[in-house]
Amino acid sequence: MDAQPPVSAYASAEAALADGAFERAIDLLETVLAVDAEDIAALDLLGQVAQRIDALDSAIDAYQRVLAIDPVYRDTVERLAGAQARAGNGSAAYETLKAALTSHGHRPEFWLVMGNVMLSMALFEEAAAAYGKALEINPRSAAARMNLSEAELRRGRVDHALTLARAAAEGAPTMPGVFDNLAQILLATGHYGEAWAAFEKRFDHFGAGPQFDLKARDFPQPRWRGEPLAGRGLLVWCEQGVGDEIYYAGLFPALARMGATIAVECEPRMAPLLRRAFPTFTVVPREDPPAPVLTDGRWDFQVPAGSLMGLLRPDENPAASPGGAFLRAEPAQAAALRARYQGLRPGPLIGISWRSGNRGATHRRSIPLADWRPLLTHPDLHVLSLQYGDHGAEIMALRGQLNFGLHTDLSVDPLVSLDDFAAQVAACDAVVSVANSTIHMAAALGVPTLACLDTAPDGRWGLDRHEDGHYRSVRLYRQTRGGEWGDVMERVVADLVAGDVPADLR
Repeated sequence: MDAQPPVSAYASAEAALADGAFERAIDLLETVLAVDAEDIAALDLLGQVAQRIDALDSAIDAYQRVLAIDPVYRDTVERLAGAQARAGNGSAAYETLKAALTSHGHRPEFWLVMGNVMLSMALFEEAAAAYGKALEINPRSAAARMNLSEAELRRGRVDHALTLARAAAEGAPTMPGVFDNLAQILLATGHYGEAWAAFEKRFDHFGAGPQFDLKARDFPQPRWRGEPLAGRGLLVWCEQGVGDEIYYAGLFPALARMGATIAVECEPRMAPLLRRAFPTFTVVPREDPPAPVLTDGRWDFQVPAGSLMGLLRPDENPAASPGGAFLRAEPAQAAALRARYQGLRPGPLIGISWRSGNRGATHRRSIPLADWRPLLTHPDLHVLSLQYGDHGAEIMALRGQLNFGLHTDLSVDPLVSLDDFAAQVAACDAVVSVANSTIHMAAALGVPTLACLDTAPDGRWGLDRHEDGHYRSVRLYRQTRGGEWGDVMERVVADLVAGDVPADLR
């Protein structure tokens, strides 16, 4: 890269960030900081870039360096607290904000972040109060209304939550996340047609951060909007995370019955599973640019997978038309793993997953491993880790406090092979998981699945039902009090020991 004067390099880094060219932005900012390691504007922007790519430790370090130079620099206090909360350290985020209350308490942005921190700590009353303070300072703040709607939903004030979410979408229709928030609340409260219409706006506001970096694929075919498919070719392109890809793949059998020739573009790790499940489909791993086979003349229409529910069940509860298992693990591999695990100790083999890979949803979709104690220490249950990612340190730390059995098979890595992971899940007698992709994998395989949900999970799970019709082998175990998982674990263990689990539909 040609050297640029610091001012020019900083401006180029701002432009690179706006374009989503994060590595280039970092390179440019490092050239600025090589000249002046205390260039406060460059440090702050470096933190913003790192936060956008979820490099939260780097973002926190950059922001702390800024505040060491100037404790009231721009919005850095709020950004630091936001990064700390997203990294799962709500206490540190609260202390950051508490220390800045005198200097920043007049700013609505300060109270927005305070509300987010309180929400991440399951302090819903305090979160609502903070968002209310932001609205008091700026009554026109759509962001405050949007965030307050989530806090109100978690407090059980459902009607008020929906009113706020609608007002936020009407007042700031281009604000990133506003229609996704509205769609989730509409879906949870049973307004299905309106929910799917709001969900269709999910591609409109790309670029607001890791949780909103969702971009439409650029295919030449016209969008499918429900036209007859008999004798036509349809390209379905998967989107969002692995769990979402599996969830919407549950609608593929309905598409196949409509008489179309179907191609599916998917996350590369999903390709072996989808090929086995749908042998007549053309299954192509996602790449950029798209594979030529997807842009030739065989496909008359294209559609994102997340739009299928609104097209096939537009006014229907997504749980009202239950489907059976539709994925299949490789039989010999699943049998070999099961035989190996059963040789380790007696008892039903229970797979568990306790964390979400979505760091922004950690407070809602993760259960501290220590809270699994009733299951981990039960003498009649053989517990197998299905947790993806490296959690060895977390497991060892708990072993220092507690004697428990948890088998970890390092030969299976879901981040490398979902086909291997499917075989491991299929080897289990039951799976207990937070709301991550493990629920979807187990349910799609027909394994009895006990899903542990917080007080207001994703809209697809509703607010009060305990059975999930989209997956017939899933039962929902909900928190009765925000942030507390003890009663959930007690109910889960009682049902496992009694053999009272959802029907195995394999």
